[in-house]
This record gives sequence, C-alpha cells and structure tokens, in this order.
Amino acid sequence: MAMRVVPIPAVGAVGSRPRKEPIYDTDGWAGGAPQPANLATFVNFAGFNTAGLGLAKAFGRDTNLQGQNGLPAAHHHYWYGLRAKIRTLNANLTTAANVVVPEQINRARELSFLQFRFASSELITVQMDECPSGTGPAYIQTTHTAATVLSLPSGVPTRGNAKDVTISGRPVEIVALEAFQVLIGTPAGFTPLVDLYVSIILEGLLLRGITG
Repeated sequence: MAMRVVPIPAVGAVGSRPRKEPIYDTDGWAGGAPQPANLATFVNFAGFNTAGLGLAKAFGRDTNLQGQNGLPAAHHHYWYGLRAKIRTLNANLTTAANVVVPEQINRARELSFLQFRFASSELITVQMDECPSGTGPAYIQTTHTAATVLSLPSGVPTRGNAKDVTISGRPVEIVALEAFQVLIGTPAGFTPLVDLYVSIILEGLLLRGITG
C-alpha cells in the first residue's frame, strides 16, 4: 500500500493575544564560592548556568519562558522597564550565622551592573542599584510617639516601579527567536555566604502566540 502524501500547510500569520506581563529569568551566585566576572540570564530557561546552586530551576518561580534562548515562536515583547531582585530561596536568614547576608545583598546591588545585549551587541548598561526590586513597603510606616502608625494598605509591596528603558516613550521591541541576554557584572572577589538568586524582570507588554 502506498504511503499517504500529506501536504505541508502554507506559512501564514500567527495570531497573538496581548498581556500586560513581564518576561523574567533567574540565575544565581553559589554560596561559599568566588563568583565569575559576569552572570548571564536569559540564555537557558531549562536550568541554572551556575554550578553548585542548591535548587533546580523552576518554571513560574525562576522564569516564565521556555526553550534555550530568545522568545518562543509567535511571541513579541514591548519592553518598558527594568527590575532586578536578589533573593535567598534556600537559606534561613534568622540564624546568627546568616546575619550578614542582607548586607551582602546590599553590597551586591551597589557594586554590580546590568548590561542588556541583543546577541553580542550592547544596548543598555546600568548600575543594579538604579533598578528597583519591586518589593517593600509601598507606604510610610512609623513608630513616632511610641504609637505604630501604618498608612493603608499596610505593608503592601509595590511592583509599579521600574527603571525606564523607553526612548521618547517608545519601548524596546524584542521579537520571537531573537537572541538576547542580560549580563550581571559582579564585584571582584565577591563570595556570598549563601546561595543568592538574581532575577531580572523586563516589564512591558507581552504578545503570546495563540495555539490550539
């Protein structure tokens, strides 16, 4: 019996739906080890590039992209703002041994820089401490006159702040399958006490391809 011939469908436009959501990726600095000059994010969405980290990379927590590099097919991102946050996901910061970790995070933020690249071409370089983490109290909190005063909403984190990366209000466009990365330049001799996970968040409007 002859094999059935199946025609290849014609290539056409793929529909997409807009979502006001960022794209983000995470890598880390392994505790107790000197760090490389640069830490690369948005280059491997399946796993961490840094050896020795205590956790495995998890979709949803560490990244919202899939694949190896670049946006998936039929995706498009209009990038408006840059955020960067450093977290300890597998360390107890309430112990006496880890009391210096918050100061190490502050030092890393003040001495590190971020560099966005399309392939190997530099687009933006900025100090990490100029990029908000997007967490922390949104409103004033005080204990003046021995009375705790909290404005509403009490202690609600704000994620509305970010480093503006637009040019005359126009966003940076990142198209599907376009290679890009964000390098994190670390201070010389930086050796964190515990694993530190660095998440880079590209705020903007994401167009997701409609499938199924």
